[in-house]
Amino acid sequence: MPRVQRSPPVAVTKQNAQQVSEPISTTTAHSVSNIKDVTSNVSVRSKRPRLNDSPGADGKCEETLEESLTSQDASPESHILNKAIISELRKEIESVLTLHLQASLKAYFENEFIQLKKTLQGLEESVEFIGKEYDVMKIELNQNKEVLSQLKKENDELKTCVSDLSVRLNIVEQHSRQDNIELNGIPENQAENLLNTVLQLGKIISCNINAEDVSSVTRVKKMDVQSSRPRSVIVKLKNARKRDEILASVTKFNRAHVSDKLNSSHLGYGGAKQPVFVSEHLSPLNKAIHAQARKLAREKGYKYVWVRDGRILVRKDDGARPMHIKSLQAATLM
Repeated sequence: MPRVQRSPPVAVTKQNAQQVSEPISTTTAHSVSNIKDVTSNVSVRSKRPRLNDSPGADGKCEETLEESLTSQDASPESHILNKAIISELRKEIESVLTLHLQASLKAYFENEFIQLKKTLQGLEESVEFIGKEYDVMKIELNQNKEVLSQLKKENDELKTCVSDLSVRLNIVEQHSRQDNIELNGIPENQAENLLNTVLQLGKIISCNINAEDVSSVTRVKKMDVQSSRPRSVIVKLKNARKRDEILASVTKFNRAHVSDKLNSSHLGYGGAKQPVFVSEHLSPLNKAIHAQARKLAREKGYKYVWVRDGRILVRKDDGARPMHIKSLQAATLM
């Protein structure tokens, strides 16, 4: 609470009283001069107002100051003068507080604006960096797309080329086997004579086979090592004509002996009878096609599956046209 120091009483003349009693709002200069004349004899010492958050602090200070000033003299002239002083003090305090508040707010917002500006600058740099990286990645992506498209095109061309080469290789392999026959089901024996077995086969099927007609006879490795069946015997003949004679004779023999088709006992092997099959010597691919065609023929009710000159042929029934199966994919379309 501001402390007020009292000065010795001053004699108030009639002239001064009349001047005070006049309306203060007559002129601004006249009111200010009267306030200065009175305040020159009344000195007020006040403490610096505390800035706190307690409600009603400013109001209490103003009320205390007003009570202190009005308690000195109860005359109407003094009351008017004190009211004017209080009004001026209030305006001055409000002005100081306003300036202080404006300065504080200005400093606060300037600081916040600087921090915000720095943050926005950092974001702008980040966005610019990301934009550059995006442009680089976009260029690389377009380049990779072109490379991928080119590689895909080359891959398709290579697939076509490999498929064509596979077909050609299969034709070459089959052509190299055109003079051969393959015997399956002949029991293996360490002291076996395969040439005599081939000559005995000619006698059984009534086909004249001489030793000069046979270039070589050998067993080949099993395709399935887990199989218990004996290894196949490959007979290389002098020409394809002799091959066709032997195959035709085997077919004729089996038709004539339906209940006792060609088996191991006919070739001089003892023990249990095992069926013996005579066929063209097929390439690995044609063997796979032939096996797949027979399997699908049983499932789909095809009546005939046979091999002629290395070609796999199927026919649904007696009245249907033969179908040439050239690949494994074609076999699935039967």
